[in-house]
Amino acid sequence: MGTNWFVVGTDGSLHTSGDGLVWTTQSSALSFVTLYGTLNRKYVTDPNPQYLIGLVKDDTGAYFGVRSPDGLVWEKGKALDADFPVREAAHIRGATVTKVQFMTVMSGFRADGNASTSVWSSENGLQWFLVRQQASLPVVGLKGNNLVYYGGNLISLGGIASTGSYVTTAYLSKDHGKQWIAVPEKWVFPDLEAGLAYGTLLVEQVEDTVNDKDRLFFWYFGGETAGQINGKVWKACEYHMLFQRR
Repeated sequence: MGTNWFVVGTDGSLHTSGDGLVWTTQSSALSFVTLYGTLNRKYVTDPNPQYLIGLVKDDTGAYFGVRSPDGLVWEKGKALDADFPVREAAHIRGATVTKVQFMTVMSGFRADGNASTSVWSSENGLQWFLVRQQASLPVVGLKGNNLVYYGGNLISLGGIASTGSYVTTAYLSKDHGKQWIAVPEKWVFPDLEAGLAYGTLLVEQVEDTVNDKDRLFFWYFGGETAGQINGKVWKACEYHMLFQRR
């Protein structure tokens, strides 16, 4: 956020660094669970242009959404629903047609250890709204899956189901997580067929001066394939979703 990096410790502590080398523990009464990233302000009247948002837990075991304009002063929302995923959830930032940013959280497990069956969204990190709740959704109860927006669609790639089996199908949602279908067969990702999870998926935007439209490239780094560490790097180009080994 800004020029600083933030990470959460396994003990609920919050750490910050300006260069990624020297880290300082922030003094806070909150017990942090995870950080989701940043959201721009929704209203121009808000004096803070951007907020860091995350998840905290109190002494009673309740979970809350939080946000901060600087990583020092935090605002806490209301207690979250019992089905909200608090462990091993996937999340991604998106934007509406009017450029309002929002964060989507899904998959993973609830506080009681059972698989979450719902998809959630928030425009401010404090109030989280239920997008859909259904145990049969292919993206619920997963761990280690990656989310990415592509062509206005939300994609879930890889992951491990609550049964322990790998998810070998990528799924697509055209409505920010309400309905899900399998991606087109022309999208080829060889390692996904053997099982893929816990990698890092990045989107690279490259200027295209010839067609006057930026091109998108998708990079998938490492992770786990069929229970083994995956040292491969894959790249795919927009409109030609063939993941090729680099």
